[in-house]
Amino acid sequence: MGSKSWSPLCWRVLLAILLGFNVRLCVGVDSEYEKLTLERIAFGSCNKPWLHNENLELSIWKPIVEFKPQAWIWSGDAFYTSKKNHNPRTIEAVYEAKESVLRSEGYNKLLSEIETPVVGTWDDHDYGVNDGGKYVHGREQRKQLFLDFLGVANNSKRRNRDGVYSSQVYGSKHKVKIICLDTRFN
Repeated sequence: MGSKSWSPLCWRVLLAILLGFNVRLCVGVDSEYEKLTLERIAFGSCNKPWLHNENLELSIWKPIVEFKPQAWIWSGDAFYTSKKNHNPRTIEAVYEAKESVLRSEGYNKLLSEIETPVVGTWDDHDYGVNDGGKYVHGREQRKQLFLDFLGVANNSKRRNRDGVYSSQVYGSKHKVKIICLDTRFN
């Protein structure tokens, strides 16, 4: 083995594997979709709208929509605050970044095509701060904005947790469990 360090994604995957067998005890199951057997899952991260065209025919979302995923998973950095903003670390900048993605023609097309609610976790840029984490000012507000972005109901138990972690189970006979960890909040 070389001296390379593990990326945050590698740690998340390892933790998901280690905790996955016992997730009901760790985080419970937030959503169960027994009637849906997942065959096509798509996921993404590092969504930088300024790097792709928002016209659906030319956007990054077109091949994703054509894949016809049944579920979409955000694995972090779903949005970035604008570098043009005078203070991209503010709650207002995070709100505007979130709304910008939600206004995207391509992303809305994906939302209309998938069979389940969007799930996912956040990373530093969803906070509005590069390498941000538990010491970022307003982290509870930032968490609520991210849960709004995912479409989590206002009365969901997830709103009262320390973080945005979650677990979903799909199918009845052949189950798929998706565990979204939160390595930023605590």
